[in-house]
Amino acid sequence: MNIRVKDIMMPNPITVDLNQTVFHLKEIMLLHQPECLLVLDSKKALVGILTPNNLATAAAVAPDEPIEDYMIKTFKKINANATIQEAASLLLSQEVEALPVVDNNDRLIGVVNYKDIVKDLVDDFSQKLTPESAVIYLAMTKDPEQEE
Repeated sequence: MNIRVKDIMMPNPITVDLNQTVFHLKEIMLLHQPECLLVLDSKKALVGILTPNNLATAAAVAPDEPIEDYMIKTFKKINANATIQEAASLLLSQEVEALPVVDNNDRLIGVVNYKDIVKDLVDDFSQKLTPESAVIYLAMTKDPEQEE
């Protein structure tokens, strides 16, 4: 199985400007119901990520609060040419629901989340799963409550 992140990622992710407020996030949440939002600075460089947990926290505060106070500032990115196994490993290691996808020049080109990886593995059930893809599938679909 040699599937690359670029094959399963969502291109053109929803982005917000660093200078926007929580009010703008609430609007986006209502209109798009995103899996995550990527935060860009004035030079269009990726500076943060907002996950559903961040968005839920931000929804309970004053609308004029800056989004910078709620975004994750330290996160990993993944290259579009990386394998889905590498993406799954990064997702599991950082406990974030999505990974920004960048090209070879470190420009944002998409986003990938665990659902994209699992969906692709499930779609491939018509083919024989390799041991490593079966482990990734099981790890990504494991119910944390059942694990306890």
